[in-house]
Amino acid sequence: MRRTRDAIWGGLGVLLLPSGVHAEVADKQLFPWEPAPVLATLVMCGVCLALALPRRGRLWMVAGGLSGVWALFWLQLNLLSSEVGPMLAAELSAQDAAAFRGGVVIQALAPLLMTLIGPWRRRGHPRSA
Repeated sequence: MRRTRDAIWGGLGVLLLPSGVHAEVADKQLFPWEPAPVLATLVMCGVCLALALPRRGRLWMVAGGLSGVWALFWLQLNLLSSEVGPMLAAELSAQDAAAFRGGVVIQALAPLLMTLIGPWRRRGHPRSA
């Protein structure tokens, strides 16, 4: 009984708030320059760097896996898809679309770069210049 009542009220809420249903495509997209994605990318970079820096063990492989999953997440965004991408690009200005693509690539590859610091340090490079 309660499930039915909640479903009815939820359906009425959707019908009474058509602006939420008929929102633009860009309103539903998470942009790379918003604070939440930037903070999440910085946290992921810190985690990958912390896993890649110890000279013992193979934690850099775990960091590589995490950064690979992170890159797959960011590269699956709607602007890069064939269905939603053209509509989203039409709503954005040319500069915003270029900034969006650049931001996606930077946020996708930043943890991978932090992960590669670990194996680079193991090759005998000095810690200081």
